[in-house]
Amino acid sequence: MIRFLVALARILWAITQTKPGGLHPERGVESFLADLVHWLLYVSLVAVPLTGRIHHAATSGFAPILLPLGQDLSFVGKSETTAELFGTLHWIWSKIMVGTSPLHVAGPLKHHVIDNDNTLRRMWFGQSQTKATDAHEGRATAP
Repeated sequence: MIRFLVALARILWAITQTKPGGLHPERGVESFLADLVHWLLYVSLVAVPLTGRIHHAATSGFAPILLPLGQDLSFVGKSETTAELFGTLHWIWSKIMVGTSPLHVAGPLKHHVIDNDNTLRRMWFGQSQTKATDAHEGRATAP
């Protein structure tokens, strides 16, 4: 439950903050893939626990779990069809989460090791103060 609330808070924060411009705006496909990975990860952070909880509530015979809201959800009846649907969605979103997590780490590492640009430095401890020309050319500058 706490992870679910933290994920919602993180998504709300991401929506309300101004995103810094990309260092390589000419790389449209790369920028699109970075945004796609971020949003798939955000959605999966909410969808995995939510679909799992609905699957649990719709299924009979599960072992009790300790939740402050109780075992059942008032808007979800015991239904094999509902349980199967949300069990499948839970499985799909969990695989998406597992697949996007390494990509979420690999992207900045690729920029740091291969492109030698400031993407990782901008993410790490707020070190975003770089000269525009050096950032564009991929050279790091000292603050």
